[in-house]
Amino acid sequence: MARSSPVALALLLGAILLSACDGEFVNLGAADASLSEAGRSGGPPITRVWQVEDSPLLPQVDGLLLASPSLTQDGNLFFSAQERGTSGGEPKPTTVWRAPPFGNGFGTPVPVPVPLGTLERVDVASPAVSWLGTELWFGANVKGHTDVFRCQLFAGSCGTPQPVDELSSDYDDAPRPPALDGTIMALSSKRHGRPFLYQIYLATRASADAAWGAPSQAGLETINSAAFQSADGFLAEDALALYFSSTRAGTSDLYVARRATLQAAFGTPQALADLNTDAEERMPWLSPSGQQLYFVSNRSTTQFTQYSLYVAQKL
Repeated sequence: MARSSPVALALLLGAILLSACDGEFVNLGAADASLSEAGRSGGPPITRVWQVEDSPLLPQVDGLLLASPSLTQDGNLFFSAQERGTSGGEPKPTTVWRAPPFGNGFGTPVPVPVPLGTLERVDVASPAVSWLGTELWFGANVKGHTDVFRCQLFAGSCGTPQPVDELSSDYDDAPRPPALDGTIMALSSKRHGRPFLYQIYLATRASADAAWGAPSQAGLETINSAAFQSADGFLAEDALALYFSSTRAGTSDLYVARRATLQAAFGTPQALADLNTDAEERMPWLSPSGQQLYFVSNRSTTQFTQYSLYVAQKL
């Protein structure tokens, strides 16, 4: 399909629809037992943890996938608008958008200019804003694969993007918002080569101004596998909980894995059953308070063809 103009897209996205309903699914909460043991004699009780908002955060636009939500402390919602290709394959991200806070929801989205010079039409993927709202991380395909870039944010606009070479490889790499005062980041990457499924990597640095160390899969042995995709990793601010999507059960669902210390490996992933459906759920973002979890799903569109943004409240 033809690319939508920024003005047309802003008008189409329009006002926000937010109407709460009771969650339809159950979850083990903080318990580390297997979901199959819940409700059995001697097993953990079934406890709802999240209440999912029924309607998407933003009105759906035909042919577009709204993806990669992340928020700032002043309430601005950053996300990408992606086009669903007619020839199959992965959707092609187009632009970064920002929806300012308005009332109990968000106002009309506006584009976030990403000045890539002669590469203005390059697909921009996986925008990830810092909690302070001072910098934006994103992936851009400038060499035939997606590399990691960052820019400073000034009044909602992206400054000159800088490549982050230490987080990029000869394969696709996509960033998520850094945690622990900007010193640790989860990435989705295909740098392991075949099979070309995303896996999750972690990168650390000494301070928010230092260079990143090499991304590693150490401690992620329970999460990654050559047999399925794990992606969209998001670290809670203390970096002791990793929220992510995985196709280990067939379709893409949301999971959380925890660890006791920064040096420990992550434990067995637990499905976020309150949030998962027969459709796809991806790209989680947890507020620092742990009370809101934003994610994307194609649950409400015909034949699951279109991602939209959703939010769940902690009970």
